[in-house]
Amino acid sequence: MASARTLLVGAGFTGRVIAQEYTRGGRVSQIVGFVDDAPGLQGTAVEGIAVLGPIEHLAAIVEATAATEVVVTIPSLTGARLRAIVERCAAVGVPVRTMPAILEFLGEPLTSHLVRPVLVADLLRRAHIDCHQPPEPYLRDASILITGAGGSIGSELARQVARATPHRLVLLGHGENSIHDITTQLRLTHPQLDVQPIVADIRDAVAMAAAFGRERPQIVFHAAAHKHVPLMEMQPDEAVRNNVLGTRVVVEAARAAGVPRLVFISTDKAVRPIGVMGATKCIGEWIVTDAGLQHGCAYATVRFGNVLGSRGSLVPLLERQLARGGPLTITDPGMTRFFMTIPEAVFLVLQAGGLATPGDLFVLDMGEPIRIVDLARDLVRLSGLSPDDIPLSFTGLRPGEKRTEELWAPGSSVERATEQVLRVREPVERLCGGALLALTTQLIEDAQAGRSDAVGAALRTQVMGITGALQG
Repeated sequence: MASARTLLVGAGFTGRVIAQEYTRGGRVSQIVGFVDDAPGLQGTAVEGIAVLGPIEHLAAIVEATAATEVVVTIPSLTGARLRAIVERCAAVGVPVRTMPAILEFLGEPLTSHLVRPVLVADLLRRAHIDCHQPPEPYLRDASILITGAGGSIGSELARQVARATPHRLVLLGHGENSIHDITTQLRLTHPQLDVQPIVADIRDAVAMAAAFGRERPQIVFHAAAHKHVPLMEMQPDEAVRNNVLGTRVVVEAARAAGVPRLVFISTDKAVRPIGVMGATKCIGEWIVTDAGLQHGCAYATVRFGNVLGSRGSLVPLLERQLARGGPLTITDPGMTRFFMTIPEAVFLVLQAGGLATPGDLFVLDMGEPIRIVDLARDLVRLSGLSPDDIPLSFTGLRPGEKRTEELWAPGSSVERATEQVLRVREPVERLCGGALLALTTQLIEDAQAGRSDAVGAALRTQVMGITGALQG
């Protein structure tokens, strides 16, 4: 096998560790140099390897060294800067590999085994998040319950919460296989942690009352939800049963068990919703806000946009289409979405949870929205192809979908709670107290009876109408 000629981008601590491993005997690789922007490193050597210039000159350095691959060893590099590196290397026909973001290997040893191909998620990383600060103190020694703990967000919540050494971690979900998987994983990685799996449906009031009464959690993260917009548009009854009834049952069980802190995971689709899924999540926000304000408990909502890599999400679909040679199907050429990686979103959810006061609404700072077309073209480039090689097919907006999303309603008051967590106060009317109870009760009765037309009409008039979505 021919020896790879590797150019390392980043001569900091991580770069030095990777260089040491690559230069040990037995590796089929030769380090031909470092590239680094630090002025003080130009013309010097690190680990006996020359620093050949800044990233701006990367393409020329690749050609001068006859490098056959570039490895980016800066885990805190933003997506925008990594995209620039990928584009420079694509121009000279050299593949790029990288380190995962810091959040993805917290607690793991830093080794060259972490080096992997660049993923689309890497190109959308936020600005550097300080992940080496101590775990959120409110999690330490607490009894914590997570609903939807086997899902994409719930399981990452479980992994990050486990690092904070809680007293007990209760993993509640409806799918026995996913709950078994995350329980097994945590018992391997955190053998001293008391992990309690519970297979139960959040819509089952008896089961929830029993679980909350027995476990007496001090903190609840409510992540269980139906999330697929077109699917819920087709099944509004099921959306109401899970996202409205389920949230009401969880909140009532938490109140009855004296839970002082609850964090509801919501979505940008709850802002001026035009579809069933967004409307049911909007009602979920109202339920949590109302309970927090009525009872003076730290019950709060954290709202964010799309997460990359979640089950059933866009990128895995595009990857499967790309593997078949295309076309890549996109609903609308102007469609944009806010994106975050799952570890980033969960890390900031845990920050927000520690700041919660009754009825708070937090929104994660997700940066600028990304055009889906650009995301698809990035995916093609990362596969080693030109965007001209793979056709795109525009299929039109589906029922319940918006061309663009919002993170808060127009006219909202927005302040920074932390560098990347925003506290939002929206001016829109919301139902509360008896009116909210009447709405949710009627919706649930109609959903249980299969009266889909009545469910749809109520969501349009009493949720979409009063939030301004129908006029927007």
